[in-house]
Amino acid sequence: GDVAISLGTSGTAFALSATGLIKVDPTPEVDDRKGFAQDSVVEFATPNGAVQARLLNAEAGQAHAKASVADLVVDLSPVKGLNLGATKLTATAIESVCHEGKGSSSLAQAKLGDQVLDVSVPANTDIEVPGVASVVLNKQTTNDDGSLTVTAISISVTGVQTLDIAS
Repeated sequence: GDVAISLGTSGTAFALSATGLIKVDPTPEVDDRKGFAQDSVVEFATPNGAVQARLLNAEAGQAHAKASVADLVVDLSPVKGLNLGATKLTATAIESVCHEGKGSSSLAQAKLGDQVLDVSVPANTDIEVPGVASVVLNKQTTNDDGSLTVTAISISVTGVQTLDIAS
């Protein structure tokens, strides 16, 4: 999911979101328009089981936003129309944080297929899955209003599917 925060404007956070053949509204999603907000979901799975996670958390408050997910498994191979191989994304913990305009993310025991993903990577670290998808770790985007959006893991299958985790 995305964590967005800037000084003087509202902050938002969500743990998981997807658009495309698999649709997931931001879950859970919070904003700080009425002060500090926090929400959690104990377990989540798409009906086809392509995306599964536990302990989804989102919080937003004054100049601070954070989102996290535990025990994530993403397997897009059974999704008809994506034509993907058996590349699976797994992680025991994923977190993204924005605090006073600075962002970071961290991964614990994360793997994409056979590739082990680093705990902490520089902003906008690209990982190509040839012929399958593009994955950006610690995706950081400055928005038009000056706010910062941090997404721990952003997966894109061009024109067909996007999936944002801890944003």
